[in-house]
Amino acid sequence: MVNVNLQQIGNFSRLEKHYKIAIFSLALSHPVLATFVENIAIGFEALGCEVEFINMDRLASVIHNKNCPWDFLFTCVGNGITYDYNDIPIYEFFEIPFISFNPDHPFYMEPFEIMNGKNIIHAWVDRHDLKYIDRFCSPKGKNVFLPHGAEINFDFENVLNWPRTIEVLVCNTLFPTDPIDQLRNSLSPSQVAFFEKIAYYSVQHFDKTIENCVEDFFKLQGHKYTEEDIEAIINLAAFEIDMFRRKEKKIRVVRSLLDAGIEVNCVGNGWETTDLIDHPLFINHGKCSYSECSALVEKSKILINTMPTFLEGSHERVFLSMMRGALCMTDSSSYLRNEFSDGNDIVFYDYENLGSLAEKIRFYLANDDLRIQITRTAFDKVKDNHTWLHRAHEIVEIYEDFI
Repeated sequence: MVNVNLQQIGNFSRLEKHYKIAIFSLALSHPVLATFVENIAIGFEALGCEVEFINMDRLASVIHNKNCPWDFLFTCVGNGITYDYNDIPIYEFFEIPFISFNPDHPFYMEPFEIMNGKNIIHAWVDRHDLKYIDRFCSPKGKNVFLPHGAEINFDFENVLNWPRTIEVLVCNTLFPTDPIDQLRNSLSPSQVAFFEKIAYYSVQHFDKTIENCVEDFFKLQGHKYTEEDIEAIINLAAFEIDMFRRKEKKIRVVRSLLDAGIEVNCVGNGWETTDLIDHPLFINHGKCSYSECSALVEKSKILINTMPTFLEGSHERVFLSMMRGALCMTDSSSYLRNEFSDGNDIVFYDYENLGSLAEKIRFYLANDDLRIQITRTAFDKVKDNHTWLHRAHEIVEIYEDFI
């Protein structure tokens, strides 16, 4: 692991107690999630904890010997928690907590009921997810809010002086096909038509969650419904509906900028499937690794972020932008508005008024000193409050509160 100067990143000192933490190696299976987990592990060690990455053989050995050497186990999106040993969920063999960092909505994960034990702590990046879990999932363990963070192994001295050759960057992956098409293989035409109407309604209401859109749609149609009806629709089609609305939102933002005459550099899968690919102002960088994407952010003056339906949460692109010295322009959430100040360390845009986004871009491209001042303020705020070291410390606090 990399040595971290705690005083360089906010006011930190090593913990009085040095906890032993096991991290599921499965949590490293996705490259973006691996970046989060590796940085959190660096944070644990910087705080004085002992970290061990474990596979299932190591876990089975510990279960067999009935001698657990760790204070808690950590993973991402529940990876490893769903495993069993002799047909018994592994978390039932331990009295220690299993903590899972979940950077997306619950319906993007495996069924929650198989990751729902009394000693399991789920940390979600959107406070609304806690309400969703309470409403639909009958949680046995604990659910807490934990925002994304920014890299802690970083050269703070030079970030704001790097040359910025890209004016506007968008880092977004698009679902490669029409998400609603995925439903056609498993549902009847009438069911697909019903869900398609809900999907199009949700695209008009990004200020509402999927379950709120379903409820509204029932009311607009004059249908009576029960909580079980809402839950059934969510279980059948929430993932596809949400992927559809995310894709539509990203495309609309980029299209509005191109129509306003602004050149847009896009990173991520799926853009080649849209009609935007032939626009003369559209520059497609295609699929990139997390490190390659970060390098492009370093070269950019402005990063345009489009929030998923995280109405009360964070997104890693916000922190990535700020730590890599690009001006972050994003639609907002209650969390972002509480943590950051529009025009001081972030610039918010209104998705319902995308014409103003183009105006803001032109203004800040024409005012370099102001743009750089905002990025410097944002960099300092994230460095002192929002790195993965801070999140590692918060995870330890979550553990201490649990026990």
